[in-house]
Amino acid sequence: MTQDFSSLRKMLCYLFDTHERARLLAKDTGLDAAGIAFSPILDVYWDNILMEAMKHGRLRMLLEKVSDEFPNYRDKLTLKPLLEETDRPLASGAATTHTEPPTWSTSTPSPLYDIFISYSHMEESWVHSWLVPKLEAAELRVCTDRTSFDAGVPSLVNIERAVATSRHTALILTNNWVESQWTNYEALLTQTSDPTNLLRRTIPILRKPCAPPPRIAMLTYVDLRESLHDPARIEAEFHKLVDATNDVRRLPDVMPTDRTLSSAWEQQKEPIAHRVLRLIARYTTCSRQRILTELQVSEDELQETLSELLEADYIRGTVAVTNGSFIITRAGRERVRGYSTV
Repeated sequence: MTQDFSSLRKMLCYLFDTHERARLLAKDTGLDAAGIAFSPILDVYWDNILMEAMKHGRLRMLLEKVSDEFPNYRDKLTLKPLLEETDRPLASGAATTHTEPPTWSTSTPSPLYDIFISYSHMEESWVHSWLVPKLEAAELRVCTDRTSFDAGVPSLVNIERAVATSRHTALILTNNWVESQWTNYEALLTQTSDPTNLLRRTIPILRKPCAPPPRIAMLTYVDLRESLHDPARIEAEFHKLVDATNDVRRLPDVMPTDRTLSSAWEQQKEPIAHRVLRLIARYTTCSRQRILTELQVSEDELQETLSELLEADYIRGTVAVTNGSFIITRAGRERVRGYSTV
């Protein structure tokens, strides 16, 4: 059973390879996409979607929709034993017939909150009268000690749970925050799970001039100083915070990764037509200049390749031209799925 679920998750990550495509499929299946715990790790996000589908008896519908879009995978999406056990919602308090429930790929709790606020209590009034209401108005799930900590539980445990169940932790930087052992403990817990901050789990917010430790000072902060009185500037800075919490990146990542470096030789060997088709599939709509820039091919090579894509029998119908840009068709997406992953 566990193997079936693991294989299913891997296949869904392959077929629906972005968070947005996964979210749209969940929505089309009748699930409340807003109620599915988000994770920046796609495997974990798919786990959460599958759990919701099982809970509401919609796993069969989800697999049918996948089969409709990718008919070549229909035979691999039956999972009959799994469907027989999970095809109906569980009654409240009812015992399940599972002798061994599926295991999920994450050892930490699924995120319940988008952001946990770490602050000195000298800033409590501003946090709860201004910051939290604006974050909630932006449809973000906010965790604070006042609203989310459980009574009768040790403070250290509450803090650990708040950090573990929040996708991000916002640090309200002031001298009082820097000098507090409690707030530094909160920051350390967050940074331990994301030491280089590649996932941006730590989001510093400068509220008052201070000297945070180097591990925090190296991060770009959101400027919401109390001395800032320009409404437009304050709003712009707040939107930076919202974008960071929603994992929106304003600048593309241009640094080479291990994956791109290790696949450089494979990309050189791969036919240009395949590389062009894959690039168009990534962006859905792609200009000639973007293809030239990203694939570093000559104009002559590109023209020959585009002629092949538009005219050759074996790949005819995979690409179309609209308003001078190239778009991928469904047939093109199916063909891209058959290429080796790079």
